[in-house]
Amino acid sequence: MKKNFLCLLTIFCLTTFPIFSFAQGGEIQLPEKPEEIKSFLTKFFELLPRFLKESWQETLTLWKKLYQKVKEIWDSLFWNKIKGVFVFFEKEIQKRRLIFKEEFQKELQELKNEFKKYLKKIFLKR
Repeated sequence: MKKNFLCLLTIFCLTTFPIFSFAQGGEIQLPEKPEEIKSFLTKFFELLPRFLKESWQETLTLWKKLYQKVKEIWDSLFWNKIKGVFVFFEKEIQKRRLIFKEEFQKELQELKNEFKKYLKKIFLKR
C-alpha cells in the first residue's frame, strides 16, 4: 500500500513539473532598454504556444499513466470485492422478485374482492 501511494505521489509531482519546462524552452533575456520591449514580447509570444503545447502533451501523458496505474490498483484490490457484493444483491433481488410477484397477485385479488364488496354495499343501500 505504501509503495502504491509513493508511486501515485511521484506521478502527481511529475505532472506539475512541466510548468517549469518553459525555462528550458529558449533563451529569453529581459529587456534592459525600453526599445527592446517589443522584441522581448514578440519572442515571448512566439515561444508561448510551443511551451503550452509541450507542457500539455507532457502532462497528458503523465495523467494517462496515472489513470492506468490507479485503474490497475482499483481492479486488483477493490473491484473483485465489490463485484462479489453485486452478485449477492443480484441473487437476493431475483429471489425477492418472485416473492413480490406472488404477493402482488394476492394483494390485487384482495383489492378486487374488497371493491366488489364495497360496490354491493353501496348498491344495496339504495
